[in-house]
Amino acid sequence: MSTIVSTCYGRLEGEEQDGLRVFKGVPFAAAPDGVRRWLAPKKPATWAGVRDARRFGAVAHQNPITNQALGAMKIEQAHSEDCLNLNLWAPGLDGARRPVMVWIHGGGFTIGSGGGCAKSNPSPSNNPDCLPGMTCNCLP
Repeated sequence: MSTIVSTCYGRLEGEEQDGLRVFKGVPFAAAPDGVRRWLAPKKPATWAGVRDARRFGAVAHQNPITNQALGAMKIEQAHSEDCLNLNLWAPGLDGARRPVMVWIHGGGFTIGSGGGCAKSNPSPSNNPDCLPGMTCNCLP
């Protein structure tokens, strides 16, 4: 089932999965490319309309040799410097205050993505007060 929410940057369309509201590939900063490379991140641009947040966003560039060698960790999303995005799981959109578990992927600066740990989302879907979860993609 589709779920639409409003943020300060624009509206997002996520979906309900196993009783959780899920939003994927949500930008948290502008792409650090061109003149912005090696500078502090800037806020993402706002968008008009409804942004699709039902798929994982791009991931930081990966070493293709490592990616092929570690089949269990294979990254299938697009690789791009425009990879500063979040994946969010929430038990509800009711405004209730809950702690949030943040998961930043590992990978030794060579492999990994916030979407890779999505299969082990820590939020139990059968508990309405479960811990919301968030993963992120970041540059090494």
